[in-house]
Amino acid sequence: MNIEKNSIVKLTDNKLYFVLETLDYNENKYIYVIEKDNPMNLKFYKEQIVNNQISLNIVEDKEELNLIMKKFYEKMKKNIQKNNGNN
Repeated sequence: MNIEKNSIVKLTDNKLYFVLETLDYNENKYIYVIEKDNPMNLKFYKEQIVNNQISLNIVEDKEELNLIMKKFYEKMKKNIQKNNGNN
């Protein structure tokens, strides 16, 4: 039971979001999504399992948000370098 990078998820606002990246950090799983019909709408969620179902909670804590934004940036930068053949 996982939300995968490049998948599309429908959230509680009934909008479709494209999963840009996932991140395992500090024993938590985070997802970075962009709204399919509004690319300016970017969000970061922490994934939790509740009653055997995935529950996503938006990351609102400023310190946690700043930290995971940096982690996502580093991961995406490494992926771009790897895809361009630069190690």
